[in-house]
Amino acid sequence: MISDRIDQSRKAKQRAVIFLATFGVSLLFPILGSVLNRQGEVLPVAGSLDVLVAFAAFAAFVFLSAAGKHQGREGLGEPLLRLLPYISSVPLLLIGLYFLGVRLNWEILLIGLGWRYWLLLSALPYLLAAFRKETATREP
Repeated sequence: MISDRIDQSRKAKQRAVIFLATFGVSLLFPILGSVLNRQGEVLPVAGSLDVLVAFAAFAAFVFLSAAGKHQGREGLGEPLLRLLPYISSVPLLLIGLYFLGVRLNWEILLIGLGWRYWLLLSALPYLLAAFRKETATREP
């Protein structure tokens, strides 16, 4: 029924926003850690916070994907294909930074961004489905 579909859509959007917020905060840890911690010192508080926020981002992904399983994903091929060139270019930016000689702690950056990149790509279909404009359908 339409009211159930609206509730599911609203729930999926809320979960998508929560995922994006936790993912955004989680993304800051390896970026700031690679810039600010060039010596590779062990920072237990920052490392613990990083793991905690990363776990929260993964949990948000699990809840987002659970909400997205109830939504149809048909018609997402075109939006995914439009985003693919941009998303696939992100690693090229890192190669550019490396060749420009930007001083970073690459170990922190690559490990931190690597799994977050996987998480974003895994969440992308659910994010697109959550924010997709629905056309109203009438029941017979």
